This record gives sequence, structure tokens and C-alpha cells, in this order.
Amino acid sequence: MVDHFELFVFKSVAKHLNFSKASAEVGVSAPQVTKIIATLEDKVKTKLLQRTTRSVRLTDDGQAFLKSVIKTLDALNETNQFFAPALDSKSITGVV
Repeated sequence: MVDHFELFVFKSVAKHLNFSKASAEVGVSAPQVTKIIATLEDKVKTKLLQRTTRSVRLTDDGQAFLKSVIKTLDALNETNQFFAPALDSKSITGVV
């Protein structure tokens, strides 16, 4: 199962076409970004990025996947915003 952080990392790599810049944006090391992308590619069973020592580009599958990732992350963000006011106004009380 793909998790939302993997999608967030993929979106960042796709945005920057650079693992170091993506790592700075998402707050993990560049080697960790590389591992996350490799795990994601294993999960979806296709190469999403074409990597060389000097460049990163989206594959055709990566471009199609990115469109879905953007929609998914936008939906998650919308859901979080919908529930945020309710969560902010509630407090947990009780006796332990």
C-alpha cells in the first residue's frame, strides 16, 4: 500500500527534478528520498523516474502517476481543511 508521505516525496521530486532539492523540501536526507522513490516504484511496479548522474526526468508512467498524485494529495488536503476547525475546537477531557 502506498502512503501519503511517499506521494508527497514523489510530487516534490517531480516538481524539482532534483533529489537534493526535494529532500530539503520534505525534510529528509537525499539518500532517504532515493529509498522512498525506489520503494514507491516497487509498490506500483513501474519506473516513475529516469535517473542519470546528471539529471532526473519523469517517465511516461511517472507523468501519468503525477496527475493522480496531485489529485490525491489535493483531496487529502481538502479533507484535512474540512475537519481542522472541528478538531481545533474539541478538547479531550476525562479522569485517569
